[in-house]
Amino acid sequence: GRVPGLDYGTRGHLLVLAGFTAGGDPVLNDPNWPTDEAVRRPVPRAALEAAWRGGSGGLTYVIRPADRPLPAAPPQANW
Repeated sequence: GRVPGLDYGTRGHLLVLAGFTAGGDPVLNDPNWPTDEAVRRPVPRAALEAAWRGGSGGLTYVIRPADRPLPAAPPQANW
């Protein structure tokens, strides 16, 4: 209930970040919705970030093709 448009318990729920709107809001693929048309939805960036960082500390899984390298690691210890 902390992210408008995601009005259900998301504890332990995985979402796919599919892109961003022109205004910078994340576009999610959310498997909670019953139809293909409803799965993809933009959500407010600040609300999603607050819920994501508050719930998991910002945990992210990066899924990519094996032949596509990750970007250079930043100086953060947790990369």
